[in-house]
Amino acid sequence: TVEENEMLFSVPSAACISLYDACGDEEVGEPLARLVATGQGGATVALAGIVVKEWLCSGTEGPRGPYLAMLPWDAQWPPEGEQEQEHVLWWSEAQVDDLDGSDAYADAVGIRDEVALASKVIKSLVGASVRNAYKERGEPIWNVWKADDDIDKAVRGAFVSILTRAFTQEQDDEEEKRLVPLLDMLQHAEEPN
Repeated sequence: TVEENEMLFSVPSAACISLYDACGDEEVGEPLARLVATGQGGATVALAGIVVKEWLCSGTEGPRGPYLAMLPWDAQWPPEGEQEQEHVLWWSEAQVDDLDGSDAYADAVGIRDEVALASKVIKSLVGASVRNAYKERGEPIWNVWKADDDIDKAVRGAFVSILTRAFTQEQDDEEEKRLVPLLDMLQHAEEPN
């Protein structure tokens, strides 16, 4: 039997993707830390920013590549068809418009507007890093030119993952969202349901 409040196991912070990773990044840590300090969702945007940067710059070869590879980064754009994970951020404008007149419409439009704004901020912070990574990998120049489009797509994917998979850790009367790969992989099947 398990007693109430009994610790079964602990996951070290180093095994998570957290604000520590975002704020400690060599290239973009300082501006992401300033973003966190603004409040009003800045921490979520910073977490999305580091996830986007790692995915687009390093892909599966990065420190958390295998975990990032299992997240729902939909390659199909615009997101009209079957998705790996259903979320209003993947819906087409027509699908959102079908909600018009319901309470869900304002929520759907609101979250999409917030993510669009977050995407602009993240592009300004990680865009240079992404373009440099593309150049260093020897990608064609047109891929470098479309880096901002790739960032837009990746921001949606990052937000879908954070909004549906992140765990909240309470520490020193503060709450912090973090992605916990071990727990995330334990609660999701290889094929999403």
